[in-house]
Amino acid sequence: MTSCYGQGPVQAYTFNKNGHHSGNRYLPAVNKMLKNRNIPFRCDAPTEAYGNCFTYAVMQQLYRPEIQPTLSDEMKLLSENYHYLRTAIVRFVKDITPESEYFTLIDAARTNYAELAMDQADDFLDWDAWLKYLSKDGKWFDDQFMKFTASFLRRDIICYTATCNVYYCGAPTEMTFEGPSDATCNCAGRPLHIANIANAHYQSILPIQTTLQNVDVQNETNAEQEKQIIYHCTQCNYSTQRQSNLKRHAVKHKLSLPNTSESKQHGDKK
Repeated sequence: MTSCYGQGPVQAYTFNKNGHHSGNRYLPAVNKMLKNRNIPFRCDAPTEAYGNCFTYAVMQQLYRPEIQPTLSDEMKLLSENYHYLRTAIVRFVKDITPESEYFTLIDAARTNYAELAMDQADDFLDWDAWLKYLSKDGKWFDDQFMKFTASFLRRDIICYTATCNVYYCGAPTEMTFEGPSDATCNCAGRPLHIANIANAHYQSILPIQTTLQNVDVQNETNAEQEKQIIYHCTQCNYSTQRQSNLKRHAVKHKLSLPNTSESKQHGDKK
């Protein structure tokens, strides 16, 4: 089965609340970065790490319960499939018309790209070829396309790195800037929050809940249906694959963990 948004198979790219096992290896680095910068967020389910991490993380963010109900029907469809999302963003850029409020922004980027291409080797992709390349599965989105993604969604995207926060504004102006975590613009709707680890991986992150709760437990099942559970503390950025470690850690927050059974492999354990 294929879709009008692209030639990729539907099921291969669909949203999974447990994330993707390929992103597990980056979770410790993300948690360390968030803790070192004292950012009040925790890891979402593992974000796919096969070249689609940015669009996968955006898909996860669009699926947040405080965001998904606010989306249009078309955007809800895109939030279910990160390949549809990728091709829709590329089509937005490719088919932009002078009537669009985003035309000036994208046309300037196209002109700058053409000027850059003139100084490169003969095998340097032209604008249309570059867009076609970016529409393919596993191709990395650069900063320019992260801004285009914010424009397409009409929603800010905030990327958290080891040293700063980078804001991709959804407004039809060239607004990509670094700033404090409480910096805002006039864009409507909740922003998307994504961690960037050394420009090697993007991971969806979630705000830490302010109310005192027991520990959220998320599990993830890989393609071979092998169980691999990641335990997260909702009071800080700590995560571990061992429940015994989490019990010892919970003492710091004066939390008592309920008994959990590893036979319950689906959904959060609370």
